[in-house]
Amino acid sequence: MPESNKIKTKDFFNIFVIRYSEIALKSKKVRKKLIKRLITNIIFHFSENNINYKKIWYDFGYIYLQPTENYSISKISDVLNQVLGIYSFSIAKKIMRDFNVIEKESLRLSGLVLKKGDTFGVRANRVGSFPLKTPEIERTIGSRIMNQFGASLELSVDLENPDHWIKIDVRDQFALIYEEVIHTTWAGNPINLPQGVLSLMSGHLSDYVSSFLVMKRGFYILPLILDNNAENIRLESILSIIHSFKQYCPIKNMFGIIGNSNQLYSLFEEIPSYKKIVHSNNENLLPYYQRAVILKLLAYLIQNSDFLQFINLKIRDKDQKSNLFSLYHNQQVMIKYESISEGDPYGSFVSSAVPIFRAAIGFDYGEKLDILRKICKDNVNSYRIYADEDAIINKHDSQSLAFLFEKENYLSEYKIFLNAFKEYTFLFEKVQNNYEKFFKLVKI
Repeated sequence: MPESNKIKTKDFFNIFVIRYSEIALKSKKVRKKLIKRLITNIIFHFSENNINYKKIWYDFGYIYLQPTENYSISKISDVLNQVLGIYSFSIAKKIMRDFNVIEKESLRLSGLVLKKGDTFGVRANRVGSFPLKTPEIERTIGSRIMNQFGASLELSVDLENPDHWIKIDVRDQFALIYEEVIHTTWAGNPINLPQGVLSLMSGHLSDYVSSFLVMKRGFYILPLILDNNAENIRLESILSIIHSFKQYCPIKNMFGIIGNSNQLYSLFEEIPSYKKIVHSNNENLLPYYQRAVILKLLAYLIQNSDFLQFINLKIRDKDQKSNLFSLYHNQQVMIKYESISEGDPYGSFVSSAVPIFRAAIGFDYGEKLDILRKICKDNVNSYRIYADEDAIINKHDSQSLAFLFEKENYLSEYKIFLNAFKEYTFLFEKVQNNYEKFFKLVKI
């Protein structure tokens, strides 16, 4: 909606109509639960952005938010756009479920938004019984608009792509009049259950995109960042990008785990096949092996240890909502991280009893970069270095890991390397028995 129209129509509208999509496909019981969670998340985001409202409620299909008198359309719209689970919203007027009132208010809105030479269309929707059928509502209102404004404003009707829609939604207890449906950037599901995904991040574009797409499905994420002590600037940039995720998550504090990659890789040199690769001149293959080591380690720790319990004990403010502790059924609970997200295809041959999500695998480099720009709201300065670096890696996106290894005759060797981990779980136990040497918790 143009800024001039926002000013003219602000006093006309009195409610925000919020729509969801995937939630509607759930069973009645699950849908009700997710709607309530989405409302909780909306309230959280409003509080974090210092936005007051009068009332919020829902019926079958919509969530309604009544703003205060001095509300800002732009500010509320920006916040609704970042709440995961919202598909679209409209700024509307809530009126009586009476056709005479609907007709009167439709003409009022038309007078506010239509300009000389505009095209317009009328669309109606209704639930329950009503004196007029939907097509009759559209034709009658459309005719009244043309009779009152058609000649003076030189209006014409366009039911495909008009300059302005006049939309009427007759609900069970009231009716809504609005002009625009604003689609959010992400839609998805509300971040919901006290369960999450451990997100492996080493600075590659695919890692960020995969983690965010998993979060968009309704999961909390706990970033695990591989840190090379010689690359502090790189670490700062990774943390800066991850911090951008916080605006979409209903949490006050976001934590991440930093893994000391030098210590970890040094430990795994005790595996003969890994040591052979490290000390060979085959630098192109080393990242694949290192990634496999970390994925196997994380899967082991999630399955066989109190790793996340150890991390959570480091938190002092357990009453503050974060990606480690969440309010669920009015009780503070610890979020369970029982699966892994990673972006690059290095580990595509890694088998694990723990689910490993690779949500970015179907996107090319340009698509992933576009997603990251949207996440960071075009704050390119914080990630340009690593996007450019990732472009070099992504030159091989069209070539699968299998192709690379078959070409170099290393595929069978790589599979032998992965199977060798069954014999070297004692190394994982060394990590398990000395977490503080290999991992530290940071507030992002």
